[in-house]
Amino acid sequence: MTALLNIEGLSARYGERIMLHDIALSVKAGEIVAVLGANGAGKTTLLNAIMGIGATVTGTLRFGSTSLTDVSTADRARAGLGFSPEGRRVFPGMTVRENLLVASRADAAKTSRRLHEVHALFPDLAGKHAALGWQLSGGQQQMLAIGRAMMTGPRLLLLDEPSLGLSPLLAGEVMGKIVALQKLGVAVLLAEQNVVRALAIADRGYVLELGRIVTEGSPDILRADRRVRQAFLGG
Repeated sequence: MTALLNIEGLSARYGERIMLHDIALSVKAGEIVAVLGANGAGKTTLLNAIMGIGATVTGTLRFGSTSLTDVSTADRARAGLGFSPEGRRVFPGMTVRENLLVASRADAAKTSRRLHEVHALFPDLAGKHAALGWQLSGGQQQMLAIGRAMMTGPRLLLLDEPSLGLSPLLAGEVMGKIVALQKLGVAVLLAEQNVVRALAIADRGYVLELGRIVTEGSPDILRADRRVRQAFLGG
């Protein structure tokens, strides 16, 4: 199957500081692919580079048949890349409904359909459509951040640390929603420190260490890898 996202020789830097080195990564349609690594490994920089945010990037980055070189962040979103950044970043003074609607640039009928899909996926949000963003729990804010990204109609959704700061129960619920997204036909590139939870839902994974991919493979291969066990799975 042809890759939906294909990255080859990707490097990224902030000023003179190189953050990513010669990254090669792919995501096929309908896959959940995990990018695993400790804090500071380069996971956020990688997702930002895919979205065209922040770092100076060299290398090849293709989404479907389209090269993303010199393509703006807004046009990447229009092409079908959705992004839920680390820290949720919901608009605290806007209602849940407003947080969702602000992300859609589609016509009224398509926007209504997407809103219905988000409510079906996250019933808690449907019941709190008039609540302000700051009034939501951490788990509800994370679901709102993912729902807002879904309002753009993505073919590939980039999720940066969706379980960060959540209780084990809520983290498990959010991970279950990611599997539900896959069943809707949305591919997911998931950046996570929680290796156990990420490998439980991923089809494949890559391990980042100091800006380099040090290993990749199926969840079973990664669980058996000595470096992964020592770094993330307690030996």
